[in-house]
Amino acid sequence: MSFQLVISPKYFFQVLIKKDEYRHILEERYHFYQTLCCVKKCLYLTFPQKDEKKEYTPSTFINDFNRLFIFKEKTSADYENLIYSKSELLRYVSKLDLEKDKTELDQVSFNPELLKRDIEIDKTRLENPFSETSHTGYIYNSLSENAKSKLSEEKQKQYSASQLEEYAKCPFQYFAKRILQLEIIEEPTEELESFELGSLVHSILYEFYKTISEEQIVIADCNDEVFKQLEKIIFTIAEKKIEKLRLNSSFIFYEKEKILGISGNRKNSMLYKFLEEESKSSEGYLPEYFELEFGQFNKSQKDETQEMLVGDVKVRGKIDRVDINKTSNHFKVLDYKLGGKKPTVKDLLNGISLQLPLYLYASKKLIEAELNSNYDPAAAIIYSLKLNNNDFGKKSVHTLNARKKLSEDDLIKSNEELIKICNEVIPAYVNKIVEGKFNLSQLEDRENKVCRFCDFKSICRIQDVT
Repeated sequence: MSFQLVISPKYFFQVLIKKDEYRHILEERYHFYQTLCCVKKCLYLTFPQKDEKKEYTPSTFINDFNRLFIFKEKTSADYENLIYSKSELLRYVSKLDLEKDKTELDQVSFNPELLKRDIEIDKTRLENPFSETSHTGYIYNSLSENAKSKLSEEKQKQYSASQLEEYAKCPFQYFAKRILQLEIIEEPTEELESFELGSLVHSILYEFYKTISEEQIVIADCNDEVFKQLEKIIFTIAEKKIEKLRLNSSFIFYEKEKILGISGNRKNSMLYKFLEEESKSSEGYLPEYFELEFGQFNKSQKDETQEMLVGDVKVRGKIDRVDINKTSNHFKVLDYKLGGKKPTVKDLLNGISLQLPLYLYASKKLIEAELNSNYDPAAAIIYSLKLNNNDFGKKSVHTLNARKKLSEDDLIKSNEELIKICNEVIPAYVNKIVEGKFNLSQLEDRENKVCRFCDFKSICRIQDVT
């Protein structure tokens, strides 16, 4: 709390400079105060009246000043009609009548009618954030004909699983990122980004399996001699790829060690653990396809046979691996992950998690075209490469009760259900995109699933939604 005094600074200094008792204080700062006088029309003197524990008395300087000059005390009443923030401005204008308060409104340097309209829009967003209006994400009716035409072109695009999942989780985020193509400028870093590390590991595993397939080496149930041969092959591939990338920064030293072996010990590496996992019994399944692409990644491609449709929607993707059992006509889809987190059953059933369902659908179509035979989806697997004994390895993804023992027929039915969900929700999502439906996320756990890592939460104002 402060006490303020106001007086003409020029007059103040002309008087005080003649008083001997203040000369030693003021002369050395006179030049500065002269400059101040040229800028300010009034001089404000303040002093503290109290702190948390005690009150202060004014200094003798203030007492003498009080005797010499006529001053005006500044109180809170001098500031009560001032507006300091956007929220105060909105509250002030919302109380005005456009007809009765015309005099006051004429003094405002903005259009009060537009501001009133903006206030009503804010009120709608706060009170009913999921209503179907142009101000809550349902924009089609407010678009120009040209914009509607542009939006209709979204029907002809190819969609990846990650793009469709973005829309499923938060249509507004999809709108900002994919339609408006807004980008966040990030500072460069010497650290190896997770997607770069993932790409490196994927390329190592791809070349490893390509090599042993050409040399007709079977890893499942292999003996110690073959295992050592495989160990040499996979680590030679990894060392060459890492050397080629020149990963010498101290920031990524640990990432290299996770791949090649902590403290030089290969057994403490994700590659060695991968070999151990792969050397277990395959139960009749053999790795057959690696980095299996579907859809056209390159616009210059003219091979129409690569086009993949879900309903009338073009989709594309790259499946890490497909294992085949040619005896039973079954297949498994495997997706390598550096983390071990599985999608929840709820997200699978609600069409929020689409990557594995889409991969099951695409694999089934591609295998049938390649082998001219019907194959059933026996498993959708997250293959965790996380360097942790508890997390590393294959995790089957399905919609069934995990407490009971599941047969292969049970898993096939679950995977066929996932394919059905995929066929239902993907065309529905794309239709909503074309219809201009970009509302805020309505997920129950949207903070953890979407908002926490979203680059656009500062502009969607989801934090204002109760």
